[in-house]
Amino acid sequence: MQQQVGLNGSSQDGEFNYAVAQGWQNQNRGESGNINLNYRGPYAQMNGGYAWQKESSQWTYGISGGITLHPHGLTLSQPLSLDSASALVQARDAASVKVLNGSGIYTDWRGYAVVPYLNPYNRNQISLDVNSVKDNVELLNTDVTVIPSRGALVSAPFHFKVNVGNKAIITLIQKNGEPVPFGSVVTLDSENSINSSIVADQGQVYMSGLPEEDTLIAQWGEEASQKCKTNYKLQNKKAKFSELTLQCQ
Repeated sequence: MQQQVGLNGSSQDGEFNYAVAQGWQNQNRGESGNINLNYRGPYAQMNGGYAWQKESSQWTYGISGGITLHPHGLTLSQPLSLDSASALVQARDAASVKVLNGSGIYTDWRGYAVVPYLNPYNRNQISLDVNSVKDNVELLNTDVTVIPSRGALVSAPFHFKVNVGNKAIITLIQKNGEPVPFGSVVTLDSENSINSSIVADQGQVYMSGLPEEDTLIAQWGEEASQKCKTNYKLQNKKAKFSELTLQCQ
């Protein structure tokens, strides 16, 4: 007769799994057991194990993953399958952001990741974890829905909008001493900038993705008198966000 006891479990996020088993045989025939470990990381899946019995033992190990070549470069990932579908996450410059569509999926140092095992010909929602972004990163959208075909890698126009840079609460005062009107649109005076925000009460506006210094444009109408511009320079680059009061002319 053989008796066996085992223990298995996983980390809270499911990235790490383990299993341990120990067996005994009666009539002093010896013991046997095994230990197995599995890790799902952003660039590969790894496993290892050790098994033993009375007169022998064995080590096992393995690593598997995927390599995706796309117009923006090369991205490593967990294993891919042609029986399902995959999606290329594009959150440029947002490194190490957790993708909520599986264990151990994070964007790489450039902000790219590949999400495997999507359901073909169905709606698949890809989501990023806002709690995993760095202090200088803000996600302007966290969810995207795709409908891939079997074996496909969904890319364009699959894109997350990201602001990378400093954050600030800015109070804008017109040259007449009045705050910039509620609802004014404030943008960075940079070519192709997607960085814009809406003025709240008392001329205050929250901005993210700011360079250390630049020019802001506030506009609340079509007339020349309904527009102003101001330069800024952030003093404390290490702060999570800055507070500024600026004259907008």
